[in-house]
Amino acid sequence: MTRAKRKQPMNLIYILSGVCIALLIATVLILLFTGSSSEPQAFTPPPFDEAATKGTPSVPAGMGWSEIYKDGMSFRANLCGEIRIRDGKAKVYFTSPESNTLWMKLRVVNAKGEILAESGLIRPGEYLEEIAFDQIPQHNERITLRIMSYQPETYYSGGAASLNTVAQLED
Repeated sequence: MTRAKRKQPMNLIYILSGVCIALLIATVLILLFTGSSSEPQAFTPPPFDEAATKGTPSVPAGMGWSEIYKDGMSFRANLCGEIRIRDGKAKVYFTSPESNTLWMKLRVVNAKGEILAESGLIRPGEYLEEIAFDQIPQHNERITLRIMSYQPETYYSGGAASLNTVAQLED
């Protein structure tokens, strides 16, 4: 074998080694300067809803107000399944019975999971008559009402429940 043929594999090894080292350095620099970290984001406790009212609401007929509960759930809630949006708000009569021990909030999302409306927390024995929408869904668009519960003081999850319905826009 000639000397030129033996140098070709060695040159290729040096070139490939240089490329690998350059890629490693680039990866480290990207991770350092993009602020990528494995630390979890800090949880921000939701505020209590200022519109919460003590007691049990008097709900007009025909709004689909019913209890949300199934065996094994750690809370009960009442909520309207008929979501009629007028002037950016919907009457929901979201209620946490006095017997609950958890704080709760209501979130309305569309099929893509985008948040359309969200309440603050309510305590046991309180209710919210209505919820304000940040994003108005289309008429007859499918939406999901998500009830999220939290243990007092620690904000650990107490479970969640969902109700699928459709948005009805009213003039």
